[in-house]
Amino acid sequence: MGLLKKENNMRKLLFFTGILFLISMPVKANESPYTITASWYKYGKVTANGEKFNANVCTAAHKYLPFGTILRVYNPKTNKSIIVRINDRGPYIKGRQLDVSLSCAKKLGMVKTGVTELKIQVIS
Repeated sequence: MGLLKKENNMRKLLFFTGILFLISMPVKANESPYTITASWYKYGKVTANGEKFNANVCTAAHKYLPFGTILRVYNPKTNKSIIVRINDRGPYIKGRQLDVSLSCAKKLGMVKTGVTELKIQVIS
């Protein structure tokens, strides 16, 4: 039992080390080939993949990308970027391709606008 716990802790450490590495990489506006319209949300009980929704974690909803997909999301208006993980489905409003959690919206500087154009790049 103890060995399994150590193995899980090591996996978590490697995962977060990888995320920190990706976050530290510089992003330029022309690096990402996909421009999408995104909004943010802060309410929910359970995400489509079964996780408990947490508005304080950088996650996102997309209609078709597989759960667990890691995206670099860049806001050209604020020159800020973050890494998000797809764990939910949506948005279901015409013209929008991505919903990010409140935490993501704060980091991207899009809380006041609510809806904005972002650039995305699939990391994995």
